[in-house]
Amino acid sequence: MDGRMTKAAATGNVDELERLMREDMLVLDRIALLGAETPLHIASMRGHVSFVQKMLELKKQFVYELNQDGFSPMHLASANGHELLSFAPLTVQAKTSRGETPLHIAVKSNQFDAVKFLVKHAKALNMEREVLNDKDNQANTVLHIAASRKQYQIVDMLLVAKKVMVVNSVNEREMTPLDVLSLFQSEAGDLEIYRSLVKAGAKSGKDIENENEAGRIR
Repeated sequence: MDGRMTKAAATGNVDELERLMREDMLVLDRIALLGAETPLHIASMRGHVSFVQKMLELKKQFVYELNQDGFSPMHLASANGHELLSFAPLTVQAKTSRGETPLHIAVKSNQFDAVKFLVKHAKALNMEREVLNDKDNQANTVLHIAASRKQYQIVDMLLVAKKVMVVNSVNEREMTPLDVLSLFQSEAGDLEIYRSLVKAGAKSGKDIENENEAGRIR
């Protein structure tokens, strides 16, 4: 990518973007052919709203492009706590090469405000159930991730939507969110997370297996 375009995206300089487009109307088409990082990735990561808006007017397909690390622009925005999904609402379910949605990335990055925004945004689109229960390539939901990282505030917020969230979803290791909470030695806040999960109906994979076995015997 042209260094001038990189700098314009990094600084959110819309005037420079427009000047570069006048100079070469095909500059964005050439960037698209490279299939790697785009100006939209850079601007989204920095939270430059005006530049993002202009870029989407000029080259909307960039919103679906993955960079060399497998991230879309909206994943990078979520990782850095920037709320840009209103410009491309359907990317709420966009996935990285590891199967992570913007919500997965926001939880992993402990971006509470971004998580709150994404959940609210998914609800507005009537996609709350799909987004909250979506799994990455290791079959982890966002609740698995929040529990494993001992993120009490995020776990508590996610459980507000317990009517649509599958609290006993199992990952590829047959572990529920309650299981992954106990993978590491007890730390401050673990008991609070445990109580919140159990109150919401969470169970261990072993308990679910025993219940299923008892049901078959009957």
